[in-house]
Amino acid sequence: MNDLTINGTTGVCGITVPNIAGGFGEGKKSMLVQHIAEIHEKEMKFVNQAINNNRNRFKDGVDVIDLKGSAFEVDLVNHGILNQNAINRSNNIYVLSERGYAKLIKIFDDDLSWDKYDELLDGYFGMREEKPKTHLEVLQSTIGQMVKHEQRIEVVEGRVDSLEDNMRINGAQEQKINSKGRGKVVECLGGKKSKAYQNISKKVFSQFWKEFQRHFEIPRYGELPKVRYQEALQFIDEWSPDTSTRLEIKNLNEQQQFQL
Repeated sequence: MNDLTINGTTGVCGITVPNIAGGFGEGKKSMLVQHIAEIHEKEMKFVNQAINNNRNRFKDGVDVIDLKGSAFEVDLVNHGILNQNAINRSNNIYVLSERGYAKLIKIFDDDLSWDKYDELLDGYFGMREEKPKTHLEVLQSTIGQMVKHEQRIEVVEGRVDSLEDNMRINGAQEQKINSKGRGKVVECLGGKKSKAYQNISKKVFSQFWKEFQRHFEIPRYGELPKVRYQEALQFIDEWSPDTSTRLEIKNLNEQQQFQL
């Protein structure tokens, strides 16, 4: 009896009853006669009388425990289940195990009792008490939740990184690449006033943008991933026409100088 405990309450058959466990074995629930009487719509004295008249059928510590005079009376008062006057007036304060309750139903033997029996088994006695977790189990559970949380963060960060990697350059960056690229081509041609610019600028511009698109594997420079923007600027700085085109530029510009 010393291991009887009250662990919160449960709603069953339209009323709220305290979760009493431990008196009949670890994890096994029990119920006070006063709540059984209320559920079955019977007077408590009638239920007590039914038990007392068949007391030889109820085994102490297996089917029934009489809490009268026990230390558990204090718990009942502290939880507001019974008041001291009710305890003083009672000859017995019975609590029944699931097995004891089944025996009581056989004594009642009416349709309402059998209907309530099914409800009480499913809604109360069938709900076993969970064994309290040890400190290690709580710690393991906490760590497990933290790991799952970190994994979710990694997934989100991965999606963000993927989004950033695939995000195209903005308008200002696009304009910068266009301006810098055109400037580089003009520089390689010898300036806008050069004969090479006048004769083959279209071809050299085309060569530059084709190489740019091929290098970055994009259909047009405006589709450049933002993450490769600095690489694009470096590409422009390092770019020069192929050898054949450089020779052609040189010859055209030398002809211009010769004519001058």
